[in-house]
Amino acid sequence: MSAIEAAPATAIRPAARIAGSHGYRIDGDVARINARIEAAGELPAGADWALQLWACDQPFAGGRIAGTKVAELHIAAPGSGDHPGTVDGAVPARLPAGAAPHAMTLVLASGSDGRFDLIHDYANYPLLERFVLPRLGGSVGYRFAGSQVELSAEVIENPREHGNVSGTLALELRAAAAAGRAGEGMRLAGAVAGTVDGQSELRNVAMMADAGAIPEGSWQLIVALCEWTAGGYATRDFRVMPELYVVPPPAPEPSVATLAPEPFVAAPALEPFVATPAPQRFVGTSASHPPRAAGRAPTLLARLLAKLRGRTSP
Repeated sequence: MSAIEAAPATAIRPAARIAGSHGYRIDGDVARINARIEAAGELPAGADWALQLWACDQPFAGGRIAGTKVAELHIAAPGSGDHPGTVDGAVPARLPAGAAPHAMTLVLASGSDGRFDLIHDYANYPLLERFVLPRLGGSVGYRFAGSQVELSAEVIENPREHGNVSGTLALELRAAAAAGRAGEGMRLAGAVAGTVDGQSELRNVAMMADAGAIPEGSWQLIVALCEWTAGGYATRDFRVMPELYVVPPPAPEPSVATLAPEPFVAAPALEPFVATPAPQRFVGTSASHPPRAAGRAPTLLARLLAKLRGRTSP
């Protein structure tokens, strides 16, 4: 994928320069670079050297260079016994995505550990470069459907000459915190569309693909057209979707208060059932010898009983 890169400012005292004729040629995904390099001062001790080809929005004028580093050719230190003076080599090319024209710049830089971060000289090319790459046409979009996403493009076109068949083309959905000019971002989904002959196109493309989860936040979604190359899939064109895709944070789970258990209270023991005794029958006192009230005359009944008792005796 093309990327926006930057190198630090130009050296205050350049140690080498680009001299004489120089040039480049792009052949598919290969760049050929040639130049004559001469020493121009004291070389940094132990430094590595490279010729870089950059594609920029504007011609380079010193300071920091920003754009797409298309190619990088490692060379021997200028002026050393291993340096041939004129260098010429072919290296893989990483072309900028899209159809916009680019100002091309050849840079001579030194550095170490594979990083060439000090520019000693540069040369701008007068003609703008338009890279002929597969591209998107018409409307482009996406639509989520559950765990899948539908990627669509009205046109996928191969503007190369007839017979120049593209590599395998694919649509990708990406998410970026901020839109990159080359469509960089976290890959969410991808679907293969096939190959397209030169001067031909695919129309009304719509494909379903499994979609990865998008973290919470605000995202710029990008639909990119990629082509398979010797170095893997390379971005050829892209569209930045007009609206941000917002993923809110997960809703907090409702809190459930746990009630403290009530203390166990034993039921009072039941008192034994006691039946109420049946009322006893009233038993009257024997009247055979009724008490006599003191100082009272015998009643009629008493006199009769006495009389009866008297008759039973002879």
